[in-house]
Amino acid sequence: MNSMITDTDFESRVHGEVMAAGGPNQGFPYWYFKKILELEDSDIAYYICDPNHDYGLDAFYADDDFFYLFQFKYHHPAPDSIVTTAARNPANELRNCWPVITDVSKADQMRSSGTIRETLRRAAHRFKEEVIDGSKKAKLVIVEFTKGDTDPAEEWYTELARDLVKNEYFADPPVTISNFHSLVNDWTERYIPSSRLSNEYEVPYINEDGILDYLIDGSIDLSTHHIGDDPLPNTLIPHIWDRLSYLKRSCVFVELFGVSSLM
Repeated sequence: MNSMITDTDFESRVHGEVMAAGGPNQGFPYWYFKKILELEDSDIAYYICDPNHDYGLDAFYADDDFFYLFQFKYHHPAPDSIVTTAARNPANELRNCWPVITDVSKADQMRSSGTIRETLRRAAHRFKEEVIDGSKKAKLVIVEFTKGDTDPAEEWYTELARDLVKNEYFADPPVTISNFHSLVNDWTERYIPSSRLSNEYEVPYINEDGILDYLIDGSIDLSTHHIGDDPLPNTLIPHIWDRLSYLKRSCVFVELFGVSSLM
C-alpha cells in the first residue's frame, strides 16, 4: 500500500468514525459521503436513506456524469473473504428497490402510505429526471469494507443490471465496487497527498549594468505531506512562507552585493 498509513491504523480510524456517526448502517454511508465524496452534512442527509423502509437502497448520488445507486456493507474487522460472498445479499436488495426507483407514481403512493422513507421517494424522482427523462446513465456502486477480490462481484452485478433493464439505463460498465484497499487509496489521495505546487516567480537581481532586473526563468517548487481532515491548504502555508522568506532573503543579498546572476 503506497501511503503513510498502515492497514491497521486505517481500519481503526474508519471504525471509530463509523461508530461515532451512528454505527454500521448509517455511519458507514456517512463516512463514505463525508470522507470520499467530500460532501457537507446537509447534502449527505439528502442522499442517504434511512435503514428502515429503504427497500434495499442505502443511498443515491448524482454528479455531472452518472446517477449512482449505493449499497454499503461494513465489517469489523475487515475480513479477507471475496466480496461476492457478501455482495449476493445487496443483489437481492437492489431487486427490491428497483420497482420503486423506476416508478415515481409508485414511489409517491408508497410514501403517502408511509411504507417508504422520503429519501427513497426523492431518489425515484431524481432518477426519472436525470436518467429516464434525461441523458445520464445509472451505475450500481457497492462499497464493502472487506479485503477480498472485487472481480467476481463485478461479474455478478453486471449480469444483474442486464437482467433488470437489459442495460437500457445503465452505463458500461454498469458496476463500480470499492473494497478496503480501494478505500485506502481514495482516502490517501485526499488526506495524505504529496502535492507539488510549481509556478514561475519574478526574481529580482542587479544585472551587470547595475540595474535592477528580474530573473526570467526562476521557479520554485513547493511541496509537503499532510495528514489530517482538512485537505492541504492550512498546513501548506508555513512551508510556502519558509520558502518565500528564503527567496526574499536571497533577493536582498543579490541587490546589496550586486551579484549578476541568481542560481
